[in-house]
Amino acid sequence: MANSVAAAVRPVVLAAVLVAGAAVLTACTDAGPASVDPASPSVTRWWSTPESTVGSAIGAADAADATSRLTPDTASYCQALDDTEAAGNGLFPEGTQAESPTYRLAATTFVREIQAMAPDEVRSSWQTLGGVILALVDASGDAAALKLPDGVTAADIDAANTAITAHALSACGLTLGAAQ
Repeated sequence: MANSVAAAVRPVVLAAVLVAGAAVLTACTDAGPASVDPASPSVTRWWSTPESTVGSAIGAADAADATSRLTPDTASYCQALDDTEAAGNGLFPEGTQAESPTYRLAATTFVREIQAMAPDEVRSSWQTLGGVILALVDASGDAAALKLPDGVTAADIDAANTAITAHALSACGLTLGAAQ
């Protein structure tokens, strides 16, 4: 099952759209993620929303509040995807400490904010894929340890990837995962 899940969670979407270990690592202090207080981690956004700009801090206490104020909006959604592409972000690049509190905070915030801004055409796809991404974060990036959310199949993941990728091209003019 892990192999089919890994194949279904295609790198084209993960590498382009999803959570950025590289951005998280550069957002941390010079000493790296271990120097961040796990009780109140803070990292910097590489994407923007109507509530937050690129470079703004994400604090554990305020992440849910900012997300709760977001609504479906194609322009903001496309901007967040474009910001992510421009930052060259991907999921679990080499050297990322997937178990770090800062990584988890950035991953969770990014997924939740993308889900909140996603237009109706891809909202359910982001609910599916977002749950899988967060499950992968919980597994510290280890596809073999991934436990899919209840009721989600490899076919569901593939369909979500396909819908998100096609919508990003048609609505945002973005080819997710394309070389910069």
